[in-house]
Amino acid sequence: MNKFNSAFVICAFLLIGCSSNNSTTAGVVYGGAAGAGVGALIGNEAGNTGVGAVAGGVAGATVGGLIAASEEKKEDVVSQQKEMLAIQEKQRRRQEREREDIARQKYYDDLLQKHE
Repeated sequence: MNKFNSAFVICAFLLIGCSSNNSTTAGVVYGGAAGAGVGALIGNEAGNTGVGAVAGGVAGATVGGLIAASEEKKEDVVSQQKEMLAIQEKQRRRQEREREDIARQKYYDDLLQKHE
């Protein structure tokens, strides 16, 4: 088995092993595996498959991790916004009930004053 096939098998095992991790870890592994594969191809053409695979793996892992972390942060912001919307909707409904109570009380106060 040549170096390229070895790198491919290692990348495949990394991808399979990453299926249960969070998205940032998955981004690092997927990016590293893809980078290592591309780096191995380029390194093979240049005459040094191992160096190409390592360089590509490091670059791919870095970029994959940064992208995945950014996506996680966006998901957290969206989740917080949804929570805030739910709180605001609950407050809006409470205020509406209070306005109805005030209007009802005013109606009864007016009736009471007419009969006094």
